[in-house]
Amino acid sequence: MADLIPGVSGGTIALVAGIYERLINAISNLDKTAVSYLIQRKWKSFWSYVDGNFLLSLVLGILTSIFLFSKLIRWLLHDYPVFIWSFFFGLVWASGIYLLLQIKHKNFWVWFFWILGIILAWYITSLVPFEGRPAGFYLFFSGFLASIAMILPGISGSFILVLLGSYAFILQAVHELKIGVLLIVTVGVVTGLLSFSRLLKKLFRDYHDTTLGLLSGFLFGSLNKLWPWKEVIKKDIIEGKEIILQTRNVLPSDFSSDPHLFGALISAFAGVIILWFLEKAGKHNIS
Repeated sequence: MADLIPGVSGGTIALVAGIYERLINAISNLDKTAVSYLIQRKWKSFWSYVDGNFLLSLVLGILTSIFLFSKLIRWLLHDYPVFIWSFFFGLVWASGIYLLLQIKHKNFWVWFFWILGIILAWYITSLVPFEGRPAGFYLFFSGFLASIAMILPGISGSFILVLLGSYAFILQAVHELKIGVLLIVTVGVVTGLLSFSRLLKKLFRDYHDTTLGLLSGFLFGSLNKLWPWKEVIKKDIIEGKEIILQTRNVLPSDFSSDPHLFGALISAFAGVIILWFLEKAGKHNIS
């Protein structure tokens, strides 16, 4: 559900649900050893090596969410944007605090990379989208960077595509089933997932607390994108549907009389409660 919203990262949900490192390990195991098992037709060894039951559960969850909630999310974004942005603002804010509390040894480097993560995420979410028509290697590059953002908490893949100027073009290619374009993007996505997951696996193994500090910083920095009150600066129309490409954070004209303020506070609180629920559920994961 989170990945259906440009600006919200599914990696955040994986992190607070307690499955993030397992997800990174499963993706990074899609390597030459996994291929060798397939070539030798050792199906059980392959399935166990890539944590197949876990990945299959995630894929089924993603497909179920897209099928059941995509229309609901679009409706909420269109008719109640302040409430849904407030919900994810509360969720991500609480996630950043939760992640900090998981760090056992908070030394200088943990705080350094925490601040660095905030600065990087804030800067990325403040960038102006690129203008132009993407093609060829640029589409591969877009898919590559978007896949990295998909597994990084705090930064969404769809938002990266918006920044690169590829979001509307790729969305239109999906609707028109332009196989060539989709194939290039898919190769970029797979390349990014396989390469970056290996880097994250190594970082978690060798610099666990520092990596958590950096990821927590990403979460706090991404709050810049999740601020509920926005002014639309740039939008596009694709197949009759309005796509918002760029917004600017604003304050309500009058907090005391803003009709959405109470609902926004309730929504943000609901996000915090959902975080608590996910954290509790994450402690009872089935292996």
